[in-house]
Amino acid sequence: MSSTPSPPPDRDPLQNLLEDAESELRRRLEEACEAEAHGLSTESTEEIRQLEDNLLAAAMAAKQTIAVRHHMKRRGYAERERPIKID
Repeated sequence: MSSTPSPPPDRDPLQNLLEDAESELRRRLEEACEAEAHGLSTESTEEIRQLEDNLLAAAMAAKQTIAVRHHMKRRGYAERERPIKID
């Protein structure tokens, strides 16, 4: 027997990818907001670079989230519009 639970049969296989992208987006935005809340020093090049890295990673995660959602929506629409086969 397998020790890992299998996903529900109606769960979209892309759901895990979407959840990972959303989680990464949240994490990166929280890191950027924390830096600002703790008083980001605009004189520190290293702090500004770290903020830039976090914001860039957040932008990439947002782009991935949008792409996965779009793909899931398109695929769901295509599956709903598929003609019914009658044998």
